[in-house]
Order: sequence, then C-alpha cells, then structure tokens
Amino acid sequence: MQNSLLEQKLQEYKNPLVVIAFGLLLGFALYYARLTPCYVLVLVVFTIGALFRNKILCFLSLVIVLGSLYSSIYFHLVFCDLDLLIGKRFVYLGEVISNADERSKFNNKYFFRLNGYLDHNLNERKLNSKVLVYGSKFEKCEIGDIIQLKGVLKDPKKAILPGLFSEKRYLFSKGVKYVLKADSGSTVYLKTNKFAGLARFTTQTREKFNLIYQYYLEEDNINLLNGIVFGSKASDLNKKVKEKIQTLGLAHITSASGFNVSILAFFVFYLCRFFSKNKFIPSFIAIFLVLIYSSFADYSTSVLRASVFIILVLIGNLFNKKIKILPAISLIIISFFIFAPYSVLDIGLQLSIVAFLGLVLFVDELRRKINLKNKLLNFLLFVFFQSLIAQLSVIPLIVFHFHNIQILGLLSNILAVPCAALILIFGLITVPFVLIPQFNILVSFFAFIQHILTSLFLIWMKWLYLMPCKQILLPELNFIFLILLYVLIFSFLCSLFILSFRKVFICSICILSLFAVVNFYLLYKNEKLKILCIKKYNQDLVLVVYPKTNPILFQDGISDLNLASDIQTYLRLSNINRKLVVKTIGEIDKQDKITIKHKSFIFDILKNYDSIFDSNANCIKLPPLKGSDPNFKDLVPALSECIIVNDYKRLAKSSFRNINWLSINKKSAYFLSKTGTLEIISDGNSYEIYPVDS
Repeated sequence: MQNSLLEQKLQEYKNPLVVIAFGLLLGFALYYARLTPCYVLVLVVFTIGALFRNKILCFLSLVIVLGSLYSSIYFHLVFCDLDLLIGKRFVYLGEVISNADERSKFNNKYFFRLNGYLDHNLNERKLNSKVLVYGSKFEKCEIGDIIQLKGVLKDPKKAILPGLFSEKRYLFSKGVKYVLKADSGSTVYLKTNKFAGLARFTTQTREKFNLIYQYYLEEDNINLLNGIVFGSKASDLNKKVKEKIQTLGLAHITSASGFNVSILAFFVFYLCRFFSKNKFIPSFIAIFLVLIYSSFADYSTSVLRASVFIILVLIGNLFNKKIKILPAISLIIISFFIFAPYSVLDIGLQLSIVAFLGLVLFVDELRRKINLKNKLLNFLLFVFFQSLIAQLSVIPLIVFHFHNIQILGLLSNILAVPCAALILIFGLITVPFVLIPQFNILVSFFAFIQHILTSLFLIWMKWLYLMPCKQILLPELNFIFLILLYVLIFSFLCSLFILSFRKVFICSICILSLFAVVNFYLLYKNEKLKILCIKKYNQDLVLVVYPKTNPILFQDGISDLNLASDIQTYLRLSNINRKLVVKTIGEIDKQDKITIKHKSFIFDILKNYDSIFDSNANCIKLPPLKGSDPNFKDLVPALSECIIVNDYKRLAKSSFRNINWLSINKKSAYFLSKTGTLEIISDGNSYEIYPVDS
C-alpha cells in the first residue's frame, strides 16, 4: 500500500503522549492569554466525552486543566516577584550565566542569576531570579563569574506600538521578568563557579576559531561561517547581510537549529560506520558530539529539541527500534513544558517543531514520488520539494510573528542548503584542530575551502536579492486565522498522498474563506478613531488614526527615523494604506493646546500648563512633567474625565504631589512610564482607553 506509511504516522495522534502534549499546550495558552471563559468550553468537551464514552476527549479535558494549573503554580512559585524592588538602587549579588552581548555601542548585555541583595541596613536578602543586566562597556565579566554590582531593577520595555517587537515578551520567553541597569564602575568580582569549566571552554574555543580564521577570511565571510557553525549568537553579521538572509528565507541556516544538529549527527554516524560495523561506537560518538555541540550553541531551545530527538533516534537504532514521530516530539514538548513552561513561547522552538513535523511526516512519501534516473536532477528536485514542505510548514507562524512571506525562500534554499551543509561539516572538522598549534597548515587548507564556500553563499544571496518581489508584507494575523491556515496546509499536504483528505481540504478552504470575508467585513465596518500616546525617549508623541482620512503624527520637532519606520510598520499591520501626515506641535499654532475632534469625542494635547486651563475635552494629555511645573490643583479648575501624564523623566517631588492629588480626586489618570503606549478608541458616542497589551 503506497500511502500506508503516512497513514501509520497520522494514527499516532491517539497515543497518550500526543494527547498530553496537546492538552498541556492548550492549558498553557488558556493561562497565558487569560481566556477564562474557555474553561466552560473545556467543561463542555469533557461532558461530551463522558456522554459518548470517549476516553480521549475526557483525558484531553483533564490535561488542559492540569496544564493551566501547573502553569499558574510554576509562574507564582518559580518566578520571584521583585516588583517592590523596581526603581530602587541596591547592591545585588549573583552569577553571570551567559556570555556578554557586546554588539551594542552603549552597553554589554548578559543574563544574571540573582542570589540576593543588600538592603539599606546592609543586611543580605536572599533571591533566586534570572534577570538581564545592562552593564558598562568597560567592565568585562565571563560566564561563571560570581560578582556584585549596584544598579536599579526595572521592567523590560514594552512594544512602542501594538504588534511591534516587545522586549518584555521576548525576555519572558527566556524566563526573565526584569532587567537590571548596572551603575558604571560598580561591578566587583568575587569568585568563579567551579562548575563553569565547560561553558568557558566552549567560549574560548569559539574565540580561537574566530581568531584563526580572521587571518584567512574577510569580515562578512567569517561572520557567516560563525553563524552557520555556532549559531546567530556567535555571529556579528552586519545589518545588510542579516536583512538579505531574513528576506530570502535563509535565517534557519545562520541560527543554530535542527539543520546543524542533524547534519553533524548523521555525518559523524555514517563516517564512523565506514570504519566500524558495530552500531554502538558510531552511535556513542554521535551522541557525545551532539551534546558537545549543544554547549557550543549555548543550549538554544531549537538545538535542544533537535538534540533530544536525534539522541532518541540513535538510541532506538542501537536496539533496532524505530522511533514513532508524534510521540517522540510530544515527549520533547512535555519535557520543555515541565522544566520551563515559558520556553513554548520561544519563536525559534515553535518554528523548529512545525518545520520538523512537516518534514518527518511527508518527506518519506516525497522520496517515493521522486524517482528519476538522473541522480543530480533527482537530488535537486528533492531539495526543492523538501524546502517547499518546510516553507509551507512555517509560513503561518512567520506571518503571525513577523508579518511577511519570503517569496524566494524556495529558490534560495536549492543552492544555500547544500552549500551551508559543506560549510558546517568543514567548520566542525576544523574545531578540534584549532586547539592544536601544530595543525595550523591543515587549518589554513580548510580556511581556503571555507573562503570559496562562504563567498559562493554570499554571491548567491547578492544575486537573488537583486530580484524584485523578494517578500510580501502582510497585516497582522490573529490566532484563529493561524489555526485555520494550519488546517488548510496540513489537509493540502495530506491530500497529495491520501485521497480521503481531499474532502477535508475543500472544507478547510470554505471555512477559511468565510472567516476571512467576515473578518474583513467587521474590520472595515467597525473602523473607529484611534489615538495612540507614545512613549519614546523624551519626545511628546501622539498618533491619530482617523477612520477614513490620513493618519497624523503630532511630534515635538525631534525627528527619529527608527520611530518613523515603527509607525509605518504599525499602520501596515493595522491594514491602513493611507499616507502618514507628520505635524510638529510647536509649528501648528501659538495656542497652549491642540484639539482633536471626532463627532462628539474631543481630545486635547497640551504643550504646557504654566497658566490656568479649562478643558471641555473627554481626555487630555499633559507634556513631560518637570520639577519646576506648577501644581495641578492650582491650574485645573475642572478636570476632564481622563488624563494621560507623560512622566518618563525621573519624577520630582512636585510631580509626586500632582500624581497623589490626581488619585485623591479619583480621576482616571494613566502614566506613560508605567504602562507604555496608550490607545484610545472612540466611535464618536463612546470611548475606551486602555494600556496596549504588548
């Protein structure tokens, strides 16, 4: 039977491990997104399962509840609540647990395990929390160093606008809730953790690898080599090369992932099998080198996922047991969830899992379909369709997170994948010889080969980047649309090999089309006035998005190219194609305020408040507070329903008095330094104001 292999794989969904993994992910999603009403739906599913005696539905419902409960317990017990320390300067004690990121011009960043701090009475208080430290460029520290430093604990930055990059969300996926701004010159070395030897060895090896290749390769070549061999953390690709890699769909090659681990493991395994017929020795060596490589790649989640799966495959091969795909992946997901639930939010892990699932489910069937006499053509076709399956598997997630589709991803991978595989193999072969000075001649030979391969890779990218229509930019995708897209893609791929799935594919097209039409209709029918108060350094910015006319950005005269790009991206994600109009507040008029009106809704932007003002607006926005400003109670005879306070600067005593006065008068006051971007939505008759959840 031609389709029996794929059908056998799909039947594995009934395995208890698969049900547990799926239920835990749903439970985490309900907890993280705070979808409390969905627990009623879980109860309904459990009731249906009980009535029809369906054990899978009952078991799934229980696992969803357990997953949500475990997530709540984990984040309340494991994640220390340090909110009381925010904004206060203390001496902190702890251990450096990552290599410093020195790419910034202003500071070095590294992850730090907080073990305690000294309070104002110099008493040591115990802590156990992971933070990101922003340290001085002139103070060096290595992984494993136990140090003390003085600084201020802060919340990570939120997205400047909805849908854009959020440092807070990114750090949360790494298990970090706070950042520590260290004072310059405050770092004091105490001692070194005696168990940090392996981490330091890998760091030193990478540095020697980089130092030796600097004699033979140009900067772009060596950065590309480092990215392919050790991952993006070890590479310092310039912005232009990085943009080309991302635009052409080659980011999976220059960031340590399953691609690197699989090539390493199977190259070593089959090389050892050439010299030994015994399975044990090749499997043992391959497992050992995979573990070593994981340390070189800083134990990134995608590398750990691939490493665990390949180790399971190699162990199964020793006992002549074939690993079942879905249960094995489910076991890995369960392990990640138990030890670090936040890791399921890691975009690299998500992309790694869905790409891997697409490949292992359909590649065997694809290999059977492609059977040409010309081996070279057969290989190229296989690489092309393999890349096609991988691209189709990750497209919905890429659109969901990055809002674009790489059109040339299929074409670029035809040459890039074999070339990167050779670069990786020769790079890993070189690593042991880097540590031995007597093998410098051999290293120079490999460097010559690497120069040819990396130059070919860069030329291929440069040529493809000249083509038009490299990528399509798309508006923001919601979660339901993401699920429907995956149902459509999965049913399409299955229908190519299993006839019974064609009906599912047709049904999914109809449901997705209906959802898209309804979503499009509701989006434009309910289009409302949006006013976004933006916190960006010391600028006083307000973005007004009208339902029909051009959006307007009110700024204080300081131009920021990065901010302009962020606003254009936000407008694109919001599906707004109208031209942005920029107006400088100081040049508009000589009045003390700018008034925005939309039907019965009035919003005031105040430039200063040195004299008494009386506003009839629903909402007003104050400029940045300063110590020399008068008190609110002396200037505001009648307050509006809502006040937005720009208190980004360090607050003076008078500012604190103003804030306390607002709270006493029970007015709705929002402070930008606490909440980030604020969004006001009005339909003309009613309005709603809330902090953007980013």
